[in-house]
Amino acid sequence: MAKLYEEFQVILGDVQTFLHSHITQIQPAFKSLAGLIPPLNQLVDLLDGLIAKLHDTLVALTANTPLTPDQQAIAAEYAKQAQAFLRGAKTLFPERAAEIDAVLALPVVADELLELIGIKSQVADLLTAINADLATLKA
Repeated sequence: MAKLYEEFQVILGDVQTFLHSHITQIQPAFKSLAGLIPPLNQLVDLLDGLIAKLHDTLVALTANTPLTPDQQAIAAEYAKQAQAFLRGAKTLFPERAAEIDAVLALPVVADELLELIGIKSQVADLLTAINADLATLKA
């Protein structure tokens, strides 16, 4: 899952690039099909709404964590060190393995959040661009 957000960013980039570079070819076909199949406009509206909600959730999720790149690097290093320490503790105290495993999950979550913060603006920009292309498609 460490690269999940980066993979998501690549997929969004591919979708946005395709839409943006082919919008002039897609738009006439879309309008013709939408005339024959009215629910097609509703599907695009639903997709547009879903992307807008995803964008807003992404912005809200990371709004309370305005870390500088240096702070992000320090936090990521701390998370790695904490995991190494806890794995060592698990070896020394196998009877407490379940408790240590629960605590081991926390640095992973923190590290993934830091990864998301690092690419948040690029993902948010891609989501905005996709919504703009969808609006152009329906125009």
